[in-house]
This record gives sequence, C-alpha cells and structure tokens, in this order.
Amino acid sequence: MIRKISQTQTDSDELSLRQPSELPPAEKFDYRGIVVNKPWGYEYLLYENDSVAIWVLCLKSGAKTSMHCHPKKKTSLFVLDGAVKTSSLYDSHDLTCRDCVMIDKATFHSTASDCEEGAFIMEIETPPEKTDLVRLKDEYGRENKGYEAGKELSTDTNGYEYHDFHNDKYDERKVIQKVIKNSNVVLHNREDWQSFYDEVKQKHFCTISFLDTDLLSDVGEIVLSVGDVCEGEWFLKEYEKLKPAGDVFTVLTIH
Repeated sequence: MIRKISQTQTDSDELSLRQPSELPPAEKFDYRGIVVNKPWGYEYLLYENDSVAIWVLCLKSGAKTSMHCHPKKKTSLFVLDGAVKTSSLYDSHDLTCRDCVMIDKATFHSTASDCEEGAFIMEIETPPEKTDLVRLKDEYGRENKGYEAGKELSTDTNGYEYHDFHNDKYDERKVIQKVIKNSNVVLHNREDWQSFYDEVKQKHFCTISFLDTDLLSDVGEIVLSVGDVCEGEWFLKEYEKLKPAGDVFTVLTIH
C-alpha cells in the first residue's frame, strides 16, 4: 500500500524558524562505497543519478530517526524488511514489508523501527541533495545539526549488510538485480515501452519508480514524477494511457 504525507502550514511555520544546513555545491560529497553510521543504525547509498539518490537504511530495534525535513527534496520511503512507524507533525502511518509512503518536500517526518529484529527501508530522494536537511527534534541530541561527517563515515563496508549498484553492468536483459533482505530490487534500462510492460505483467512487481523521466498521460500531463512510486497493479491497469517522457528510461522495481 502506498500512502502520502503532505506539507502543512505547521511544517512551513517550523521550517521558517530554522535554516537548512546545506553545503555549498563545491563541497558536495561522494557517498558511493561509504556507510554512514547513525545513532539509530546506519545507511548507505545504493544508487544515484542526476535526478534521484536511493539510500538503504538499517534501523535498530526500537530506534528512530530525527523529526526532520528536506526543504528542497521529496522522499519515497519503502519498507524492505520489518515494520516501522513513519510520523509527521500531525499523523502517523504503520508500515510493514512492501508498504510505501511518499513525503512532500519541506515536510517534517520521522521513522521508527517497530519490531524486535529492526527494519530495513529504502528511500528515494529527489533531487539527490543529501545535506538538504533540517532536524527539528532528535532523541540523540542532533537538533539543528547538519548531516553526519568525519568519524561517522566508514569506507569499510564489511560488517554491514551492504549492497550497491555503483559499478555493476546491465546484463543482456538490460537489468541489474540485488536481493536485499526479502526483496528483489531491480534496475531496468529500457528503450522499448511494450517490453517493459510485458515484464511487469510477467514478474508481478509490487512497486515501480521511474528514476530519470516523468510518466505522462496520453495527453502529455505528468501522472508520475521522477522518484515517485506506483503499485504494479496500477501500472498494468493504466498502461495504455501512459508513456515515458524520455525515449530511454531507467526504472526501479521491487518484488
């Protein structure tokens, strides 16, 4: 199930009182091959292009992220394993494996692990601006502090459950696949819209996200923006009314 958390006036009011701790463009950091240690667990960059960054987060049992927002980027959060509670300033959603929530930019939210084994979640951030961060509340004393750096960054990925797409090549089917916990996470690089539809129909993908192009209606209106997610069943139902904005497109599917 896909849920939505939208920005409210309360979010805008709280954000107006704080300044984002974003680094200038010249100081952008390359997070490929790095694990970022957090008081609630760790996270790492799975995939990145000019439009999106996909991160995997491992939350320890009972731990939760800060109540934070991203002033310039939206987030699609997908549960790969376990159960979590994602909260905003006005509401909360209980999510289990395969559930997803789309969060507007500049909208405060927090995610807590809600099972004894902890949880693995995936975040698709659009655009890829990792330091675009404002922390409102935090159980670990990080209010109003910027993104982790220095000793919290590890280039040794041993000892972590770590996967990435950074150096992988597409196979003859134009796909790259990773198994993360109980989820098959697949990148598709396609030119043929019909062949992608046929694969979705055959594989029964539960979640789909277009990573470098919008999905348009038959009259040219944006139906699904880059980084948004949709259910496979919806895609199959609406396929004949849809088309990608670009001739070549990259898609993330999960099943």
